[in-house]
Amino acid sequence: FLGTVVTNTLNYNTTINKKHSLDILAGYERNKQNFERIDGFTARPDGDPVENFFPGDVRNLSSFSRETNLQSVFGRIGYDFDKTYLLSATLRADGSSRFPVGRQWGYFPSVSAGVNLARLPFLEDDETISNFKLRASWGRTGNNNIGDYLFDSGLQTDFFYVFNGALEPGARPARIPNELLQWEEATSLNIGADLGFWNN
Repeated sequence: FLGTVVTNTLNYNTTINKKHSLDILAGYERNKQNFERIDGFTARPDGDPVENFFPGDVRNLSSFSRETNLQSVFGRIGYDFDKTYLLSATLRADGSSRFPVGRQWGYFPSVSAGVNLARLPFLEDDETISNFKLRASWGRTGNNNIGDYLFDSGLQTDFFYVFNGALEPGARPARIPNELLQWEEATSLNIGADLGFWNN
């Protein structure tokens, strides 16, 4: 088994006139996993199969390999005015090898907004309430946690058929393919308030 993850991000933030703050993030990530296996069996004189090779007495030999790729491109923009009004927007695009061509990519946006009432004039001088933030967010997420290659029938080779009275190795489809597989999506909405007293 070999797994590699490569992540690259760029971040830019600035403050204008000591009140306007801007934070921008862009990134790319690739997650690749390879799995390979070889199985071989022979037989002892008493007929019990063992996982050791004896020359000239191979009972069964099979191999298996799997590769999974996930690529992601993402970006985020955050803005706040005088630490009072807060806005944020995120977009990510994920491409998974677990889905058929034309359905590999999913797009998942999110937005959020908030206001810190404790910094507004009617609460700014209040010594009791130090933080009073109202916030709301909406977002969509994706799930690709299914098996590999389910969109394709594949071939299973550890089968034998009788031809001319002899047992010969063969292959058959491994599964019924599902070419309609795509990202599972979930949408969430969150509304809340943060309240702090006496300097939190």
